[in-house]
Amino acid sequence: MGRLFNSIRIRITLALLVVVLSGVFAFEYFEYSREKMQVISELSDLAEKKVHRLSETLELPLWEIDNRWTSEVIANEITDRVVYAIIVYADGELFEGKKRDAQWRPVSAMDDIEGDYISISRDVLHEDEVIGRVTIYVTPQFALAELNEGTIIELSVALLLGISGLLLLVQMLNKLVIAPIERMQKSTMAIAAGDYSADIKVGREDEIGELAKSINIMKFKIQQRESERDEALLSVRKSEARIRSLVENIHTAVVVHDGEMRVTTCNPLAQLLFGLKRDQMVGKTVADIDWCFVDKDGQEMGISDHPVNRVISNGVAVRSLMVGIRKPEKRETVWLLVNAEPVRGDHGEIASVIVSYADISALKAAENALVESEKRIRSFVDNAANAFFLIDMEGRFVDVNRLACERLGYSRDELLTMKVPDIELALSIEKLMALFASMQQGDMKTITGEHQRKDGSIFPVEVRIAMIEQLGQRLVLAYARDVSDRKQAEERVQRFSQAMEQSGEAIMITDSEGTIVHINPAFTEITGYSEEEALGQNPRILKSDKQDARFFKEMWQSLRDGRAWQGKVVNRKKSGDLYPAMLTISPIRDMAGEITHYVGLQQNLERFEELEAQLHQAQKMEAIGTLVGGIAHDFNNALAGITGNLYLAKRKAAELPEVVARLNSVEKLAFRAAATIQQLLAFSRKGIVNMVPVSLVPFMKEIVKLQRVSIPENILLLLEVEDADLFVKGDVNQLQQMLMNLVNNANDAVAEAENPSITISLARYTPDPLFLHANPKLTANEYACIKVEDNGMGIPREDFAKIFEPFYTTKAVGKGSGLGLSMVYGTVKSHGGVVDVESEPGVGTSFKIYLPLMEGEALFKISSENGEVFEGHGETILIADDNDTVLESGRDVLAGLGYKVLTAEDGLQAVEQYRSHAEEIALVLLDVVMPGMGGIEAMKEIRGINPDVRVLFATGYDKLSSVADKEAIMSEAVISKPFAVSKLSQMIHEQLEKSSN
Repeated sequence: MGRLFNSIRIRITLALLVVVLSGVFAFEYFEYSREKMQVISELSDLAEKKVHRLSETLELPLWEIDNRWTSEVIANEITDRVVYAIIVYADGELFEGKKRDAQWRPVSAMDDIEGDYISISRDVLHEDEVIGRVTIYVTPQFALAELNEGTIIELSVALLLGISGLLLLVQMLNKLVIAPIERMQKSTMAIAAGDYSADIKVGREDEIGELAKSINIMKFKIQQRESERDEALLSVRKSEARIRSLVENIHTAVVVHDGEMRVTTCNPLAQLLFGLKRDQMVGKTVADIDWCFVDKDGQEMGISDHPVNRVISNGVAVRSLMVGIRKPEKRETVWLLVNAEPVRGDHGEIASVIVSYADISALKAAENALVESEKRIRSFVDNAANAFFLIDMEGRFVDVNRLACERLGYSRDELLTMKVPDIELALSIEKLMALFASMQQGDMKTITGEHQRKDGSIFPVEVRIAMIEQLGQRLVLAYARDVSDRKQAEERVQRFSQAMEQSGEAIMITDSEGTIVHINPAFTEITGYSEEEALGQNPRILKSDKQDARFFKEMWQSLRDGRAWQGKVVNRKKSGDLYPAMLTISPIRDMAGEITHYVGLQQNLERFEELEAQLHQAQKMEAIGTLVGGIAHDFNNALAGITGNLYLAKRKAAELPEVVARLNSVEKLAFRAAATIQQLLAFSRKGIVNMVPVSLVPFMKEIVKLQRVSIPENILLLLEVEDADLFVKGDVNQLQQMLMNLVNNANDAVAEAENPSITISLARYTPDPLFLHANPKLTANEYACIKVEDNGMGIPREDFAKIFEPFYTTKAVGKGSGLGLSMVYGTVKSHGGVVDVESEPGVGTSFKIYLPLMEGEALFKISSENGEVFEGHGETILIADDNDTVLESGRDVLAGLGYKVLTAEDGLQAVEQYRSHAEEIALVLLDVVMPGMGGIEAMKEIRGINPDVRVLFATGYDKLSSVADKEAIMSEAVISKPFAVSKLSQMIHEQLEKSSN
């Protein structure tokens, strides 16, 4: 069966049969499907027409609900045998229906029609109103039966025609294709057997004829190739003879191995090299020959590593392989350069291997010598003290030594992928190329720079570069020296030199004999001797005869013993003036420990002695301040008692106007005395800084009135006021002291003037941009400008920078403390202002004080303050004071104001009183300084009982700065002794109001 289907004839016949049958059946199926669809369409159109006719015919029967009439209409329409059933509905219900039974006779029907029927429905209308519905069912079975019968007849005819055509086509195929192919098959079999005598003859020009021509051409080509092969074989034999002759006479040892590694032939040089005859080598393998093969490193090679075995195993030629052989009777190695080439057979297998051996022992010896030399050079370079770089003309590193890798933190492989700018950031590739271009072969240059390590750190280097040439290639040889230590040493030397040159103390260096070899600028500044004048001299040029011979003997004895000497001396300047100094002399030793030089350091003590004198003066001022503070405290307590009793006396004598007037005068004198005490406290820096609104015009008038009494009559004192409505927030006592200090300085300045005058003026000042730029911390919109101007001797320019320094004065001893202008400066700054000075020697001096003016709500507050007295309503007030007079007068004043009063003589009693009457006491009035327990400690104890209690402190001066926790009182109300009863009543009223809220 398989052989049958191998026939081309059978295959083509079957293929044609399948094609014909498939075409016939496909065509008939297509025609059948098309005609079936046409039959269905015609039946649908018929059903549509019938249902349309029925819907119009049944309008009246349905409207009149006449079943008989409807049944007759249906019976008339169902006579057509393609109609299977007709169903009529009225008002949604089955009205009448007929269908075919099994014998296809019309019978009554319900709404239960099932089967493969074509159904068409249509509404029955009467005057456009739906009164029913009719559905007709049409069967396609009769039309399809006729269609099937016709299709079978057509298919039979088509098959008959197709088979007839197929038989005719097979006969033609046999004649035109199969027969010529069978003839060509016989001819090709003859050609395969070597018979080239007959040609294939096909007298046609179609594909069969072309195939016959191709076979004839193939026969000719085969004949031609066989002839060429014979000629080639002859040529190969001749070539083999020539090659054999060449191998025999070539000046290289040649050994030929077969595919089994056996030697098939060898030339005379190979016999001489191995020391064996031809018959001793032919037929043997490498393992049979009594030789030891070693690799280029001198290690014995295994049989698998031999070039012949490698070629046979891998199928790849081995070229330029260096091996060594050792003869059995000698230890000397003969070095060979081996090439092994495979010779392949007809099927690609390795038929033989031709191995050539070239003796390179002399070259190997030279190479070993070169390697040893290179190792020595590499060792020298790697162990050099400098980093070595070999660089090509594009800036790439060609070679580096070990130190270069260690210093930069890169491996050698990493550096060989980098360029010079990668480690020398300041040297761009453009600059590097320009540097290389400027050098010729043999040129050498030294440059400095900084190298960057792998971790990003930088170190300074000094690089020496040279242009060289190797193998025709220009290269740059660079040796980089790390100069970090040298740079640090240079920087240390520079720092030491700068320190010496810029030191404020005089430094002098002498040799071991005492000759001056170096001085610094401070030495010249202090002594007046220039470097030219001092060098080569002896330190005796500074001798003042204030030290005796024993002094210098002890000093030199200490120095000769190698010890440093220090002491206070009095030296003489070049001008002859004497100056005190603290002198330190130290020996300088060399590496052997011998004294070679001495270094002397002089510290000028003139300024220190001036400061010492100022310190003594300040200590005296502090003592005075302490004394004034103690007196002020007691005096204010006394004044507080006086003012309190005066208030009570005025109330008793309210109906005696003359007595009240006298008592008012006494009260004014008491408050004036209190103001004097406040001035003393401000002078001693113990006063309370009480910032209150101050109207400058009446304030300055009062100052001028007081000063007129203290300055000489020959000095003209003027007051000029441009604006009467100027208010500042300030401490009256500090502002008064400030003006007094300025007027006193002016008084001293005009002492020798021909027409001495002092002018005090007051004006409103609106700052301009230049003023604000010079004083960026000032923010007010307007300022009061207070100017104190004199026509005295003026201030020298060299003293301008020091006039506000504490204790600085140009007055004679005993004439000034140097504190006046520093107090002025401090007062102005504490008031948010600025002071400006203009002076010209011989013409006069002008001090301008700029203080910020109060505005808006602040002015309203000033105007609202008055001497109103607030009465109490029976509230209980606890008053504590260690002064009996103050305690008694305070109790009576508060009682007179309508308060209940409890008293305590110190803080302890105040705490006990409050503990006993805590629910009654509305306010506690405490003296700050009391024996046993002060006011602050008492407040803390009382607050421990009642945290919400209101407290009012009374004090004679500010000792809060000496209290460790002074912040505890900063938020409390404080009233200064002596106090006006109106002020006391207002503050008590304010505290009680806060308590009630």
